[in-house]
Order: sequence, then C-alpha cells, then structure tokens
Amino acid sequence: MIIVTHKVCSGPALETNSLESETCTIMADNFPFTCFTCLDDILDQNELRISEEVRM
Repeated sequence: MIIVTHKVCSGPALETNSLESETCTIMADNFPFTCFTCLDDILDQNELRISEEVRM
C-alpha cells in the first residue's frame, strides 16, 4: 500500500483508499489540496512524503 504523508503533521495527506494514494499520481494541477489529517493546505509535492507499506 502506498502512503502519502504530510511532512508537517506526519499524518496521512490523502484517504488511504483514494485513487491518488493507490496509484501515487498526484498531478501538479491538483495542488493546492487540503491535508486529510490536519486540514492545512498542501501547496506542492515538497510537503509530501511517499512511502510503501508491505502487508503479509
């Protein structure tokens, strides 16, 4: 599972079952958008951390 985290609050920036988080394709025209966790505006990709969680 791909996890998109907001660097400021360290919480999920997107819903975990959203299309953007599953495919990890966040286009430049999607910014700004609101963080799912802290509700702050995310202005560009520099404010995001992308990681992968492996489930067995």
